[in-house]
Amino acid sequence: MKMKQTLLATALTVPLMLGGATALAAEGHHKGDRDGRGHGGKHCGESAVMHQLDLTDAQKAELKTQREAHKQDMKNAMAAQADNRKAQREAHQQAKQALVLAETFNKMAATELASDLADQHAKMMVMMLEREHAKLSILTPEQKERYVELKQHSQDKCRDQKSRRDHKKDPK
Repeated sequence: MKMKQTLLATALTVPLMLGGATALAAEGHHKGDRDGRGHGGKHCGESAVMHQLDLTDAQKAELKTQREAHKQDMKNAMAAQADNRKAQREAHQQAKQALVLAETFNKMAATELASDLADQHAKMMVMMLEREHAKLSILTPEQKERYVELKQHSQDKCRDQKSRRDHKKDPK
């Protein structure tokens, strides 16, 4: 159940974090964190990629409008579903407990419980992809092409930085 809660919380916060990154890119703010991973917004992250696309004022305004609308939608959804989520969490926890404490393991019930979690995860993924599509749909074809290049370059660079950090932490 903890895994489900963590997954749900992650799925709900990722779009908000992406919105924040886009907000930074659209407004031109870049701030590195103390351990150097942020690099002043020059290397890693969505904000750096969006900043390098040289968005027009109209595109920046549209991104801002999208972010604000999404933020309000999320607030409304969270408020409307607060009681329902708690009841659903408790029901899933009871079902999980009943499964593991039963005399014999009911594989069918376990599969159904896991399927419910997967369905929720899939819904969140669709929402995130839909939002990402809306964000990228305001880009010109040239900007989209540049976005793909920059995103790949950013991911490669961040992956390299992570492997160097991990290697330093675990000397053999």
